[in-house]
Amino acid sequence: MSSSVSSSQHRREAKRAKTRETELSTSLGYTNESNPFGDSNLTSTFRWKKKEQFQEAAGVRP
Repeated sequence: MSSSVSSSQHRREAKRAKTRETELSTSLGYTNESNPFGDSNLTSTFRWKKKEQFQEAAGVRP
């Protein structure tokens, strides 16, 4: 039973991600493939990895 729950959760998350990407490309007017910035990750969430590493080293939860 837990595998079906897990499977349905993965499908819902994938659907949400696809919907979010579509909404972003519509509102921005650009897609990951077609944008003047040459950024193939334009619609994905940006994370400050260095900031998170610094906070982790300082003992603060990011």
